[in-house]
Amino acid sequence: MNQRTQGIRPAADGKSYTTLRGNAIERHSYTKDAPGELLFEWKNDKENRDIADYQFSPDGKLLLLSIGSEPIYRHSYTTDYYLKDADGLRPILTDLPGTRDASFSPDGRTIAFSSGNNLYLYDIVGDSVRPITTDGVWNRIINGTTDWVYEEECAFTKAYAFSPDGQKIAYLRFDESRVPVFEMMRYDGKLYNEAYSFKYPKAGDANSVVDLYVYDLKTGETERVDVGPDRGQYILQPEWTPDGRLCFQRMNRRQNHFEAVLCNPDGTQQVIYDERSPKYVDHLNKTFYFLEDGRCFIVREETSTGYMHLYLYGIGQGVLHPITQGEWEVTDFVGLRGDKVYYISTESSPLKRDLYRVGLDGKHKERLTPGDAPESRNHMACISPVYTKVSSSPSKCTVVSSVFGKQFSNIQASRAFVNKDFTRLICFSTALDTNKRSCGRLLVYCTRVLSCCAVATRVVAAWV
Repeated sequence: MNQRTQGIRPAADGKSYTTLRGNAIERHSYTKDAPGELLFEWKNDKENRDIADYQFSPDGKLLLLSIGSEPIYRHSYTTDYYLKDADGLRPILTDLPGTRDASFSPDGRTIAFSSGNNLYLYDIVGDSVRPITTDGVWNRIINGTTDWVYEEECAFTKAYAFSPDGQKIAYLRFDESRVPVFEMMRYDGKLYNEAYSFKYPKAGDANSVVDLYVYDLKTGETERVDVGPDRGQYILQPEWTPDGRLCFQRMNRRQNHFEAVLCNPDGTQQVIYDERSPKYVDHLNKTFYFLEDGRCFIVREETSTGYMHLYLYGIGQGVLHPITQGEWEVTDFVGLRGDKVYYISTESSPLKRDLYRVGLDGKHKERLTPGDAPESRNHMACISPVYTKVSSSPSKCTVVSSVFGKQFSNIQASRAFVNKDFTRLICFSTALDTNKRSCGRLLVYCTRVLSCCAVATRVVAAWV
């Protein structure tokens, strides 16, 4: 919840999505051309704070609000959290300063968050907080969030992940003790500047030593995970497989050797992916997606051919086959539904980004975007309209169903999207037709267009 971008959130009912318009959260139907339903509106308080971000619990019954923001570095900020439930709105986590990076557990019973370089759990029903870590110290030890280097170079700040059942949480611990201190002056709108000191390693200086831990919510015990002998390596954001196994990614400091390591329930580990390059391995744009069967995963990489493509790997088997191939780039992996892989690529032109789908076996590829339409040449984002007939207004799209071949919705762009740097915004949600028959998934995305030298945003939905 620490991302500053505001926009679409797919609703738990699978039939609608929510947007943030100013300080109002509205719900919109995927299939009806109608004004949004007001779910919540924040009234500015004496401090004149606004909604910085929001998220719903997995069942959609609770709303976690991030009110106001105090920037730290490029992406990170502290904020005040409020929780809205059936009984109303109340502030939470008020006894701790500098709260940040809050998120719901998969079961919706707890909220994890950081404060003062420590990681905490908030019990929603009991309205109580318990610490996961207690050794966090400014400019020395960080738990559950990242240091400056990781935020700047690896582009993430929330350094923890719940297991699928919500019973465990894996988190990173940064030891900054050996990192040199850098001092700069900050003004922050004040008449006089103030000195600000933080750990900032210049080229060749020591980075943080990063460890990986797993906390058990039932027993309260913490277990350290063996990440290997290289104490100068990068440990990227931990994740869990659908069947509940921990997976972490590590990379050497030269950033030309990337590995994914799977932790098995018996305590053993296996390297399931190993990528090496004489120069550089692109880790920022790395796709690593586990299939539900727990036996295979999808990787997007460029080392093999010099072009960024998707490959299917088997755990313990290595690469099985390429999913995409050619002298063009896969710029984004959208998702997997059934045996169909959705992705964005430059196949039609390096100046364009089109949406495709292809079988998991690499066969039966289809381009889903009508890229030959005049409007498609004006898109500034990575995604072109899908199954749409675009009206003359740059903020309105007429959506056409690919299942029934008929128009089913006009969706207006929210003002919250205008002038935002949306390079992509994709949400999948289960959708039903008017006869309550299952008809697949609804793909929702937005794209920026250039009209009369002003940037506007289209919000588009399409059956896929």
